[in-house]
Amino acid sequence: MKTAGIIVEHPASSEENPVYILDRILMKTDFTDEFIELIGNEYVHYDEVAKQVLNLVYLFTKYNHKSIKASEITPDIYLKIYGKVIVAKTYETLGRKTRSICNNFLKQGIFNKGQKNDYSFNFEFNAKNSLFK
Repeated sequence: MKTAGIIVEHPASSEENPVYILDRILMKTDFTDEFIELIGNEYVHYDEVAKQVLNLVYLFTKYNHKSIKASEITPDIYLKIYGKVIVAKTYETLGRKTRSICNNFLKQGIFNKGQKNDYSFNFEFNAKNSLFK
């Protein structure tokens, strides 16, 4: 992992006791700055669920190089917003909202859709009329 650049040796490390830390770039989980640059001022108006969907699909596409289904996104977002206790009706509603958000991002060109109804982030997306560009 050290040769691949996934972990780096900490300055407090010694020959007898090497200490390694995960590369800081791989620890990043909030891509707000990237979204503002790519999407522009529209990002500010998205609700929390839409921002979480964007963040998760971006993270998954960037590091796994794979797409993700809306049904795989829902549990992670539910945990972040509502916690561990699952209320069936709330979970179901969030699942429908997640699919709807994914489809809206697909129509805008922010997401690409795979053959198995899975989504990936479109890194070629360029927002029109952005104040931040």
